[in-house]
Amino acid sequence: QIEEQIAHVLAQDNEIGINLWQELLKKHPADISFLIETIDINYQIPLFKNLPHDIVSKVFENLSHPIQAYVLSGLDTNIATIALAQLPSDELTSLFDHLSDENLQHYLKLLQKHQREHIISSFNFAPKSAGKIMNSDILAFQKTFTVQKAISILQQLGAKKELLPRIYITNS
Repeated sequence: QIEEQIAHVLAQDNEIGINLWQELLKKHPADISFLIETIDINYQIPLFKNLPHDIVSKVFENLSHPIQAYVLSGLDTNIATIALAQLPSDELTSLFDHLSDENLQHYLKLLQKHQREHIISSFNFAPKSAGKIMNSDILAFQKTFTVQKAISILQQLGAKKELLPRIYITNS
C-alpha cells in the first residue's frame, strides 16, 4: 500500500500518509531498500532523504549499485557521508564504478583516509579481477597477545568492522 500512496507518504499530508510513513520506519532496512528500488524514480531520492539518519547507511548498503549511484547524486554532503561511511571498501569500489570521474573525485573526498587509499589502490586492477574485488584488510596481533586477549579485541571490533569469517593463525 505504501507504493500506491508514496506521494502522500512523503508529504505526510493526510492520515494515511502519516500512518504509512510510521509503518515504513518500522520495516527492516532491506525492505526499505527494496521499496526504494521499486518505486518511481522521481520518489527514490526524496524518500531516501527523508529517512532518519540512524538507518540511512543500512538502507543505502542494501540498494543496488546503480540505484546507490543515482540516490547519491541527489544527497547533500552530510547525508552522503553517512551513507558511504559504513560501506566496506569492496562495496565502495563497485559503487564507484558507476560514477562519473567528477562525481568519483567528490565522493572520494568524503571518505576516511584509509578507505580512500584502499579504493584508489584498487583502481590499478582490471575490473572483475580478484585484486579489484578482494578485501586486503588484515588484522595482526603482537606475539605477546594471548588467545583470550585476541578474542576480546575481535569481539570489540565485531560491531564496528566487517570481519571475515576465517581467522588464520601463524607462528611468524
